[in-house]
Amino acid sequence: MGKGLNGYLGVSAALTSGDQSVEPRLGMSLDLGEKNVISLGAGIYSMLLNPYNYYFNAGYGEIAFSPRSIQYDLINSYRGTIAHDLISQSWNLHTELFYYYFPEVNSLISTDKEQAFTSGVSTQLQKDFSGNAYLNLGASWFTALVDDVQNYYDTQYSLTLSTGKEWDVSNDAKDRRLSLDFRGMYQGGFRPYLSSAFNSFQLVVLPADFYDQRAYLRFDLRVV
Repeated sequence: MGKGLNGYLGVSAALTSGDQSVEPRLGMSLDLGEKNVISLGAGIYSMLLNPYNYYFNAGYGEIAFSPRSIQYDLINSYRGTIAHDLISQSWNLHTELFYYYFPEVNSLISTDKEQAFTSGVSTQLQKDFSGNAYLNLGASWFTALVDDVQNYYDTQYSLTLSTGKEWDVSNDAKDRRLSLDFRGMYQGGFRPYLSSAFNSFQLVVLPADFYDQRAYLRFDLRVV
């Protein structure tokens, strides 16, 4: 391959008691000088759901255990990405466009299979631990659809920040360090819904804004 051009080609396999998957994957990266890298990636990926998804049926207001012979079906996805990295000695800015296609996912209201799509853009600014400090700042904007309908996990955006600093507070008797770490998250809320199976009877009186997204904000502070 040409100078500054790198690539890989591989295959992975997954096997469960109820399913199997062969997953080819490929990728390429091109160095544009010392600080810029463009990369492409594509492949098939599979995953198992949480065990609760196989053993329990969830309805609005109730959860039922399903004692049965479990067939662990894999959820397959076809993924494509294009990314750019701006690299310095201690900083890295990564930006990525992504598209995921799920040919078969479990329906929320029936035994039928549905198609799902997730696409968007994400960016991350990262500073390695140097100068006794580190920083990770990330943001994503995306849409998640099931059969062209916004699904429960379509939060649409996510912002994250984690940073910290360490100080040397040693004295003649002991070596000591003081560190302060902060983490924050802000993302759109999950989209609540009632399946059509429950539209004929309301278990509760729903507020007027029930279907609106509720944003989620969280802060964590650690002193060591």
